[in-house]
Amino acid sequence: MIKQIKLFLLTIYFFVGIILILVAGLRTVGMDPDSGMYADYVTSYIDWAHVDLLDKEPGFWVIVSLVHTFFKSSITAFFIIYASLSIIPKLFMFFKMSSFPLMTLLLYISTYFILHDMNQIRIGFACVFILAAIPDILNKKPINFFLKIAVATIFHYSAIIGLLFYIFNADTLDKKKFALLPLIGIATLLITKLLFTYAAFIINFLPNFLSNKVNIYFNLQDQGLLRQDNPLVFSLGGGITYFLLLFLIWKSQGKTWYEIILIKILSLQLFLAVLLSFNHELSNRFYTLIGFITIPLLLPNIILYLKPRWIPYSILLIYAIRQLYSSIVGVFLFY
Repeated sequence: MIKQIKLFLLTIYFFVGIILILVAGLRTVGMDPDSGMYADYVTSYIDWAHVDLLDKEPGFWVIVSLVHTFFKSSITAFFIIYASLSIIPKLFMFFKMSSFPLMTLLLYISTYFILHDMNQIRIGFACVFILAAIPDILNKKPINFFLKIAVATIFHYSAIIGLLFYIFNADTLDKKKFALLPLIGIATLLITKLLFTYAAFIINFLPNFLSNKVNIYFNLQDQGLLRQDNPLVFSLGGGITYFLLLFLIWKSQGKTWYEIILIKILSLQLFLAVLLSFNHELSNRFYTLIGFITIPLLLPNIILYLKPRWIPYSILLIYAIRQLYSSIVGVFLFY
């Protein structure tokens, strides 16, 4: 019976994966903020002598080069390849790692499919390697972990933040510390001017590929070109995520192999998003990058601790519908 259920769920994952790849790969250029930019990169590519590694990562240019060589710079081929490389392995790992595969699939589609695999496709692909590195924390395989984060960084420079995850373990959970960590971020943010000055100073010591990206966000903010709405961490979704963090910290019994590690990562996600919220774009980038791991895999664990079961399922369904609406509005309607 269990094998039949797994086969049924795997079949759902397979067909949903095919649909998602086709939706992302065959979309019209211009329907989302980033597709026009990527189309320009693909069609204007000449050779490696003309690429800018500070602007876009080596892994991105490898894919562009392959599309140029084998598919005559076809934009559709480019999006299909990116979608396939990103969606297939992520769904496979979600299915393998999740205790609630259908809920994980729903949360991925509602929160990160549109944002990552239809818009920020470089981050979307980098997340494959970050997700694959999580078991290496539990299994205490530092070399494997760092190699995967290195590969992720080759495909999106911001993926280097994943290095911080290895400071965590699945042995114990200091509930008070990880419940307070996001609030410490808020307290630190109260000295905004000092924090901004300190951050600007630290940037000078980062590698060029990182300092260049961060300086872009700082310059856009100085020029007033960034959207002025609240960072995602201060939205309704961010607030709900924090309360779910508190609930899981309170109830956690480590019932799934990754639960304690992901609770710690979720706390770090909220902390960094709050700490960096003096620059909305920087805050949102790290909030969504880390959230790709925590939201689909960790939030369904409330099902383990809330009875009757219809209550946590209802909470997660409402959350998914709300996030899907936000994704559609944020990506397709107001950019």
